[in-house]
This record gives sequence, C-alpha cells and structure tokens, in this order.
Amino acid sequence: MTKQLVLFLLLSFVLTSCCKKELHIQNLCAEPNIISNTCTSDSNQIKILILGKWNWTQSINSWTQAKTNPCTDSINYSYEFISNGTIKYFENGSYKYPGLYSFSPNQGISIQVFEDSAAHFRESGWVSICNNSLIIDDSPVDGPKDIFLRAE
Repeated sequence: MTKQLVLFLLLSFVLTSCCKKELHIQNLCAEPNIISNTCTSDSNQIKILILGKWNWTQSINSWTQAKTNPCTDSINYSYEFISNGTIKYFENGSYKYPGLYSFSPNQGISIQVFEDSAAHFRESGWVSICNNSLIIDDSPVDGPKDIFLRAE
C-alpha cells in the first residue's frame, strides 16, 4: 500500500510539474519596447538571427511620423524567413504568398512577395534586430519604418 501511494504521489508530481506551459500572448498593438544596446545591424549576424517568424507590430510614416499597428489597420501580417532566401507571407494568421529576400551591403534587406508568379509587393530598407524586435527602416528614402516582434 505504501509503495502504491509513493508511486501515485511521484507520478502526480511529475505530471503536474512538467506539463504546464505558461501561455504568453503578444500584444502587437502596444508600443514596441526596443532596447537599443541589444541591437545589431551586422548583415552576417542578421542572416542568422532573422530566421523564423516575425509578426508586424508597428509602422511609422517617414513624413508625418504617424504610427499604424494591427489595431489601427485592417491587416495583420507576418513574415517567416527561411535560410535558403525564401520567405512566407501571412495575413491575419493565414499563409498567403511565397517570396524571396536578400541582403546587400549598401541597401540592407530586400523582400519580394509574389502572387501568381508576379510581384505582389516589395519591401526594403536597412535592417536591425534588437533583442526580439526586427526593424526594417526605409525612412531615409521616404519609406516607412516597420517593426516586427519574433513570434512565440
């Protein structure tokens, strides 16, 4: 009887302690918390750090400094960067289109998303990664600054 009780308690402890995973929901509408001393813009490091899925959290207009985010816009989008230079584009959580991305020393990152083999849209800019934030900054050439959070 004692062995069964000890076995039951041990099994209960193992199941309750290792199976709980805290669910953390990202607030994509909150002001991004970018810690500047964690940023890197070295393209060799970026090529490794950028892999995975990133959710759009904010865009800043280069002329007016107006901010948009998934709560002010009708589309919430994400990119999934794959090591072979391909990208997956998602809208509102659903996969939409394939694409390509590349790095250039003078222009940063270039992203092309395709719909039915034709370019659907392009995004480019200087890129940096600050902890869990990806920043694509095209504001020096009149584009927006887009900020993404690493998907959890």
